[in-house]
Amino acid sequence: MSRNRQALTAFLRERGILYASATQPIRHRDGALAPWAFYSWNATLTSEGLRLAALCILERLRGFRATQLATIGYTGMPLLSACVLLGEGRYTGLCIREQRKTYVSCRRVEGPFDKTMPVVIIDDSISSGTSLGKAIRAIEDEGAEVEGADVSDKTDSD
Repeated sequence: MSRNRQALTAFLRERGILYASATQPIRHRDGALAPWAFYSWNATLTSEGLRLAALCILERLRGFRATQLATIGYTGMPLLSACVLLGEGRYTGLCIREQRKTYVSCRRVEGPFDKTMPVVIIDDSISSGTSLGKAIRAIEDEGAEVEGADVSDKTDSD
């Protein structure tokens, strides 16, 4: 495990878990109460957490040929932006909307999108795979190839 990954793991253990309390209930997608949840905002909205997360993602991106990075929803946007910023000019970012915008650009995929080049999807976590599936379909529906994805999963321990 790289030094950046070790530091990110420690950071997330300390700050990336939101625990239920009387004033802050935690709920599963089905509405059932949960004792805790992964909460990436406490990491990706801090300079140290975001820097560590982006460096870890950039390490993993070395295995891809794609230079276009995309995300869907809100939680992946800080990660995407940090990878573009720290990627030394190699990457551009794309934001996928849930639905095509009905005015101005009228796009579903925002940003400097080159449909002839592959895309890697970035997200903060994967639990059900629903967001990742939507992102892949959106890119493919626009006629581009999804080369792969970089997401954290609860069983990721390497």
